[in-house]
Amino acid sequence: PGTVIAAINIGGGAYEGSDGTSWAADNTGEGNVYVRTDAVDILGTDDDPLYHSEAWGRRGLDYDFDVSDGTCKVELHFAEIWSKAKTAGKRVFDVDVEGASVIDNLDVYAESGSRGAAYDVVVRGVEVRDGQLDIDFSSDVNNAFLAGLVVTSAAGAGLADDDVPDLITSWSAYADGDGL
Repeated sequence: PGTVIAAINIGGGAYEGSDGTSWAADNTGEGNVYVRTDAVDILGTDDDPLYHSEAWGRRGLDYDFDVSDGTCKVELHFAEIWSKAKTAGKRVFDVDVEGASVIDNLDVYAESGSRGAAYDVVVRGVEVRDGQLDIDFSSDVNNAFLAGLVVTSAAGAGLADDDVPDLITSWSAYADGDGL
């Protein structure tokens, strides 16, 4: 397994997950990143509070983490909580991690089967070679969004145990484009 380096409740406060994961509070509600919350019942999870908030951007979102070089796993957590998304096709977007396309034309409503259902994507074997983990969301239809984010060091990635707590040194989020 690896070591959880960061778990961020995007758009929300600190939260203790049902599996014991300590989710950090998010700071993305600044600038051109918008935050939406909705306490809708979330299907498919015991961690409703994680999915009750999201950050979104009209043209996309970018998350940049200053990290030590190495291999990591990225988990992206989604639930469609936008009240206007009552059918598939209302929000569609792409996700690149370290410049590589990992999700193309994601429609969380279509994938999860309904509004308010958890949908998670795990990206394994992410190689960071420049000291920065880049996760870029680009909107195809309406707004790209994210509810939760976990970065885990890969077992055997050459990271010493005493290096793990310092792997992520800082992070920021911002919306793509001007004039939002």
